[in-house]
Amino acid sequence: MINIFLDTQVYKAINFNFFYKDLLRLKRFIDEGLVELFITPITIKEIEDHIKREIQASREYINAIKDNAKILLNYNIYKPIWDRRTINDAEIELLGAFHKFLDDINVNEVAISGTYTNHIFESYFNGRPPFSSKKKNEFPDAYALYSLLELSENKDEILYVVSGDKDLKDFCDDKQNLYYIESLEAVLDFINQQDEVKYQLAQKLFDEQIDTFFESINDTINDENFSFNINVYDVEDVELKEFTVEGVGDFEEEPLVLELEDNKLTVVINVIFNFTIVTSEIDPAMSPYDSEEKMYLYVEYEEKEYTDEIELPVEIEIYIEDYENQDYSIASIKINNDEEYLYTVDE
Repeated sequence: MINIFLDTQVYKAINFNFFYKDLLRLKRFIDEGLVELFITPITIKEIEDHIKREIQASREYINAIKDNAKILLNYNIYKPIWDRRTINDAEIELLGAFHKFLDDINVNEVAISGTYTNHIFESYFNGRPPFSSKKKNEFPDAYALYSLLELSENKDEILYVVSGDKDLKDFCDDKQNLYYIESLEAVLDFINQQDEVKYQLAQKLFDEQIDTFFESINDTINDENFSFNINVYDVEDVELKEFTVEGVGDFEEEPLVLELEDNKLTVVINVIFNFTIVTSEIDPAMSPYDSEEKMYLYVEYEEKEYTDEIELPVEIEIYIEDYENQDYSIASIKINNDEEYLYTVDE
């Protein structure tokens, strides 16, 4: 049995989407009895608080748009966006989805420990993990982590702490029963490693067929139906002029295996892409601005071109006929989870 704890940061990274594909992949391992998932009452409250605060931030953002787009209130299709009930319903639905996830996935709630209270305060005053100079008041994390530590000691088993928070890594480093894993994808890869024979065959297939996978990524990019958006903050008109990956050398690391079945293999790997975008931006030098009305009297635009490189995850889904003979076909390739990329322009 593999004991796993998902930190609040993991749920935040997937935008609190409790139907996210990697969570569903994890659920399959739980249903099969390979994994036991844990959560603390503190983590539950943190997730609920994050959902409420982000919903509130969305409300403020929507209201700010409303002030500059009142004309849209004349159209019925837009009215629900600014209806207070819409936001309230969204909060209720997201919180409900979270608690349904806890029930459906059989998450075990860990009682908060009082055993390590002295250790927690000593760590606080001495600046030891999970406390640090930048995060001095991490008492919720401290109580959650020491509760997990006590659980793992009582079970005399390793508990895998999944988080992108390096303070949690520092905390786990000198704990015999706690092991840090940096992401949801990495923990799925770790679980799949338990099937040693099939995992090695999957890695061998990827290593030996990497040129074919590279060609398939390029074919995907060059397909006339391919669409990928690179947006720039506060710029409405952005055209993707060029988008390429230059060679196998752009594959920086071994793939993470997300699914490892008899007839299906799904891997994800980071790939560096080169791109050129052309933007149409307001030219402040040629666009007079009325500071009282807080608007441009008229607007002139200028085109700018940016060339850069970005590292994006590429998920490759492969149908397997025979692992040993490397008889397979590529079912799909998803770049950046089919989501747009927000590019920040260096001033």
